[in-house]
Amino acid sequence: MVRLATWADSAGLFASSYPRWVKLLILLAPVSQESPWVESLRPQRETFEAQRYRANTVEGVKARVLASIPAQAIDPQVLEYYAMLAVGRDPSSPNGCLVDILTRMPLVDYGKFGMPTLIVHGEYADVARQEDLTLRFRTRTDEARTARL
Repeated sequence: MVRLATWADSAGLFASSYPRWVKLLILLAPVSQESPWVESLRPQRETFEAQRYRANTVEGVKARVLASIPAQAIDPQVLEYYAMLAVGRDPSSPNGCLVDILTRMPLVDYGKFGMPTLIVHGEYADVARQEDLTLRFRTRTDEARTARL
């Protein structure tokens, strides 16, 4: 099973509830409760709870991309085009997952994972801190190993 970012915890919930059905779990950029991104959301919690959806903007999309990738690694024209396409495709996003992140994390009991698990976390990603991800899995077994590539 492979899941990305805010959906990684849904995969983790499924894997911890039904470990016999999941042979291998790959989590791409899972969110941690103490991450810089989550901390930036906290002041908006009441707004997220009051409104089911939020408007996506070109500037907002560009800011999220630049939060995870150094600006010098992206062609500004490509970023602009990507942001315009993203907003054109999804002019709004649901707030429910953000409310869950702010009020219910951690959602997953990583101690229940019985399958090999790979966490892929970008060097510049702000959705989790490396130490949070390592700690969440280190408590799982004495054999837990981490590697930075």
